[in-house]
Amino acid sequence: MKINGILPCLTVCYLSQCLGANILCVLTVPAKSHHILFQPLFEELAIRGHNVTVLTDSNRLQKQIENYTEVLVTKTIFDKKEIKSSISYLFVPGSSMSAKNTLTRSLIYTVGQQTCRDTLSDKNVQRILHSEQNFDLVIAEIALVQECFLGLGYRFNAPVISLATFPGRKVIDEYIGSPDTSAYYPYWSTSYTDQMNFFQRGWNFFTSIQHMFIHYFHHLPVIEEITKEYIPNSTYMPSIIDMLANLSLILVNSHIGVTYSRPYNPNTVEVGGMHIPIDRKPLQKDLQEFLDDAKEGFVYFSLGSNIPTHLMPENVIEIFVKVFSEINQKVVWKIDKDTLNNLSANVKIVKWISQHDVLVHENCKVFITHGGMLSIEEAIHFGVPLLGFPFFGDQPMNLAFVEQKSIGLKMEFEDITYKTFKRSLKELLNNPMYFKNMKLQSAIFNDQPITPMEKAVYWIEYVLRHQGAPHLKTAALELSWFQYYSIDIFIFLLLIVLLVMWLLLKIIAIFCRLRSKKHN
Repeated sequence: MKINGILPCLTVCYLSQCLGANILCVLTVPAKSHHILFQPLFEELAIRGHNVTVLTDSNRLQKQIENYTEVLVTKTIFDKKEIKSSISYLFVPGSSMSAKNTLTRSLIYTVGQQTCRDTLSDKNVQRILHSEQNFDLVIAEIALVQECFLGLGYRFNAPVISLATFPGRKVIDEYIGSPDTSAYYPYWSTSYTDQMNFFQRGWNFFTSIQHMFIHYFHHLPVIEEITKEYIPNSTYMPSIIDMLANLSLILVNSHIGVTYSRPYNPNTVEVGGMHIPIDRKPLQKDLQEFLDDAKEGFVYFSLGSNIPTHLMPENVIEIFVKVFSEINQKVVWKIDKDTLNNLSANVKIVKWISQHDVLVHENCKVFITHGGMLSIEEAIHFGVPLLGFPFFGDQPMNLAFVEQKSIGLKMEFEDITYKTFKRSLKELLNNPMYFKNMKLQSAIFNDQPITPMEKAVYWIEYVLRHQGAPHLKTAALELSWFQYYSIDIFIFLLLIVLLVMWLLLKIIAIFCRLRSKKHN
């Protein structure tokens, strides 16, 4: 009887280790898509009873949630308009994907470093850092060049979980000792698939190594300096590289249904699609009626939240307008313009729209997109074929996957003409193969035992329950690259082979001399 009474108490005590934890989340990168992806996770943690404090560059909370606190980073000296103007280069005619990727890499490092400086130097954040407030866990986008927030884990003596917006970065694998996949998994900035020829594998490997050198020898020293400048008592703080090896978990916005198969260590968890809500919100009445009346279906056109569509060249807009006027389907076009010339009655322009509430509509036939991972996930989740224009980042890789699976088509933005755009759009609207393949791909993506959100929350609480879950880490983190790739073993074996060959040659030489003396 006593044992029966003790067991429930032990269970409650065990669960209390993760229930009601104090969690510090950082979401200050100036990109709306990142907030769309990760804020629902932070809100869900608060709803489940955790005390969540979010450092954010803007107040985005739609509803009041108990034990959810936003700390506004007011000292954002990085001009967001400057980011938009840099991205405007993406619309420059003739700009190559290589040049765009160089711009993207530079922009990512600039944004990451400036976000670190803006956040850690902010007076509200400094107040927290110098207070007696304690946190049980830190969650931040460490994987997206914001390694400075590892210093928060040091300051509060708390485990750190990293968020990753997309897969395919070799440096992330290096952080946690995951297997090297450069021979068969495309690097995020390429447009390759997992079926690479010799030269593609060579370039894939070279690109990943090049980015790693830039990251370790150019970026991390800057991050180290920023972190030590703003984290209190940083004299005895471990190096950034040492703290990276101590990461508890990485939550990656990915899934086998939206990208290629690859191995991960236990401390890397795929949670692609966690931002897609289960509940649907009603659309505006006029938009709902517009979609319901689309007897031939409708096309949804959106280039995401980070592409300044108002900078789109007028000749390209004219092509879109002309082609849309010649199809039987209606079109919902998200663009940062109030009016467009010669717009036909079957086209409705909007500045903002709840994307998943449009894609879920049964009349949606094609989604024209930039190929961002969130859009790819939503399209596959709802089974809508894609027509993609990649601009930068992981978008070429994402749309290469779409083409390989025959669930959509890819076009280079600078190659758009009236004929090519109309031909591609007509192909998707009239060929049932894409719709059929997309439904099969959707079934793969949606066939999960629990929702991605439940999976993410489970593993966060797992880290809390097991004091950082150090047992998830691999011993590869303790090896140098020389040992990891067994180069020392190969050298040792090579030396043995050379030694044996040398001995054989010596024996042969001695035998020849003896034979020569005998003949003499």
